[in-house]
Amino acid sequence: MGNLTSTCQEGIFQPMTHQGYEFISTLPQEKAITLLDAILQKTYTVNKIYKDDRHSFVSNIATKAHSNIMFKIPKERNNRSWERFLTLFRPNESFRVYDSMTTLQSLGIKGTVPLLAAHRKRRGMSVESFLVYDFVEGTPATIENLESIVETLGQLHQAEFVRNDPKLINFIVNGPDVYLIDFRLKRVKVCIKLQCMMNLCGLFRTISSNKSDFHAHVKEDALYHFAWVLKKVRHQIRTYRKKIKKKLLRRKKEHIAVC
Repeated sequence: MGNLTSTCQEGIFQPMTHQGYEFISTLPQEKAITLLDAILQKTYTVNKIYKDDRHSFVSNIATKAHSNIMFKIPKERNNRSWERFLTLFRPNESFRVYDSMTTLQSLGIKGTVPLLAAHRKRRGMSVESFLVYDFVEGTPATIENLESIVETLGQLHQAEFVRNDPKLINFIVNGPDVYLIDFRLKRVKVCIKLQCMMNLCGLFRTISSNKSDFHAHVKEDALYHFAWVLKKVRHQIRTYRKKIKKKLLRRKKEHIAVC
């Protein structure tokens, strides 16, 4: 069947099935199945664990065919009832991230290269998924790399895409090259310039809360100031919702304890 690819803007996937799992891969079919078997049978070696909490599990692993690759399980999204329900109508989280990676490649922007995304269904819903992709050599970006990161984001915005969670640590620098990691892309269809500017604000907000510190080429842009206000309001709303959710959860636990 050759290489399998998918298109983010059209939402087209060409999944295959193996051992009860549907999967897509940039590898030839035989190599993709070998990698999938290594994951399912846990015949890989863990080189390093980067994250292991309720949100996700991320590690660097080695198999017989791959000595340095990344393995990610989006645990929280896999377990959320609402997220599972949505997979009746759209791809699961691992498939969506895989697709973002292939889309980034098609745009000529450097980033993590996907190898395999797989999931298992129950009653038509995705209940378990994971993603395997190449390890990116380099170091996490710092404030000194801001200009290069803004330039890279600019290329993405010109193609009318934005990336989620544009923090400095989600960019890897290797010499003059900047790579996107840990991302999902979104195609912008309305208010393109404003949404792209808000995406840029998302990066700057992780660096400083004082907009006077920001890069000179956006500091005097009226659209930027408007986008900054919208981003700030959205952030405050999300923070408030999280506080309310935590408070309700705490009251529920207290009520159960009393009963």
